[in-house]
Amino acid sequence: MVAVAGSTVAIQVMLYLAALLQLSAAVIALYLIPLSGRRVSWILLSLGLAVQAGRRIYAVTHQATMTEAASALAVSVLLLAGVYGIRLVFTSLKSTKRELAQERSRWADFVDHAGAAIAVLDASGHVEALNDRTCTLLAVPREDVLGRDWFDAFVSTEARERVFGRFTRMMDASDTGDEYVEFSVVDAHGDSHRVVWHWRVLRDDEGVPTGVRCAGIDVSEERRLERELEFHSQLLEHTSDAVLVYRRDGTILYANRAAHAYRGQGHADLIGANVRTLIPAPDIETFSSHIQTAREGASAIFETDSIGEDMESRPMESHIGAITLDDEQVLVDVARDITERRVSEAAIRRFAYTDALTGLANWGLLCDRAANAFARARRQGGREAVLLVDVADLQDISDAYGHEGGDQVLRHVAARLVTQFRGEDTVSRVAGGQFAVLAQVQEIGEAHDLEVRATNALAEKVFVRDKRVPMRVVVGCALFPDDGEALEGLVACARERARTGVSNGNGHDAVGDSV
Repeated sequence: MVAVAGSTVAIQVMLYLAALLQLSAAVIALYLIPLSGRRVSWILLSLGLAVQAGRRIYAVTHQATMTEAASALAVSVLLLAGVYGIRLVFTSLKSTKRELAQERSRWADFVDHAGAAIAVLDASGHVEALNDRTCTLLAVPREDVLGRDWFDAFVSTEARERVFGRFTRMMDASDTGDEYVEFSVVDAHGDSHRVVWHWRVLRDDEGVPTGVRCAGIDVSEERRLERELEFHSQLLEHTSDAVLVYRRDGTILYANRAAHAYRGQGHADLIGANVRTLIPAPDIETFSSHIQTAREGASAIFETDSIGEDMESRPMESHIGAITLDDEQVLVDVARDITERRVSEAAIRRFAYTDALTGLANWGLLCDRAANAFARARRQGGREAVLLVDVADLQDISDAYGHEGGDQVLRHVAARLVTQFRGEDTVSRVAGGQFAVLAQVQEIGEAHDLEVRATNALAEKVFVRDKRVPMRVVVGCALFPDDGEALEGLVACARERARTGVSNGNGHDAVGDSV
């Protein structure tokens, strides 16, 4: 009797447990609805499991056998395990989808924010996909690009045929590798952009080409800078100015063609050499001071001499300035040959300070030299003699022989005076037939000697057109500071003495003999 009661309890426990397991399976089936998205199927399954759980509870009161109870429990365990396993599968699938979506999002984000413009073309050349960078490059929204013929719509006219031909060959070839193509694309505003493209063929599972992935970098600015650099380089190489670039220590980094010619050295000799080796020794100190000026930010102008490849010395004027190159301060030295300028300046000085007829100093140069001479005499306590020589009958000579005859007489007087005085003395023509000589003297008696020397020099005969020309010359002399301290006053004093025939010193008559 006890055994039968125990068996009944066991059967009831198994049936209740089976019912509980089936109810649990029904609840899990309901949780599968949001995971799978199939509402009706899982609701029906849940209802079926609930009905089965009810049957197990009903069997508790209707004398179920041990076999039936054990079978019901086993089936309930299997059902619960199956439903739970399905839930795990769907949970795993949902997690995988979420990760894939995140990965796609990250990849799309990466592609859209990539520095390169990326576009995918199908086998006919129409756009299948593109990133934000490509839209920015073309200045059009994505939807206006998708599906359009890439070559007709965006490739520049001059490059279209060449680029499309290359695309066609890639689609037809079975073993085509990656290619790099550079061509221009035209944006919605009509502006052209130079782009370097990396093309990679896309293939299906059977290896048949299905399109091309294009990744491009806009190099328009780089190409513009390259053209500018080439242009500037050509300018530097063909300019007549010598251009040197050197470091602060003088090491030469660059020299153009003119610099080689002006400096008389080849490229290998200049690059790496020190610029100071090109400067004459007397100018090194001045050059160094100009370099320091340029390093401090101011421009410097420096004149020196250079031995060219023709081994001739020529004057050079350098304009030196500092620039920053790759975070290093360097000096740019632009020099030019100033030989012609020196010649012009000398001619200007000659015209400004020289009498055109005789080649002697004129009044302006005499004034300049007199100022220096008088200043020296004041410092040293010396004297300066101002000698006036006047061709008294110049007008009569011109009337008799014409202006050409008068000019010939003046040139004759100038030539003879120059031979009678020292190189440091200044012989000048001050007006008409008047000449003045500025000479340093120590004693008053030396002025008398100057008068005699000038008179004797002009005592020789003068011929014009093979005819002897009578010429009367008078000479007068004044001393600085004895007779005055201004040149004009001294000349006036000497002119008066020449006119009156009063000697300066020892009573010599300063009137020259007629010739």
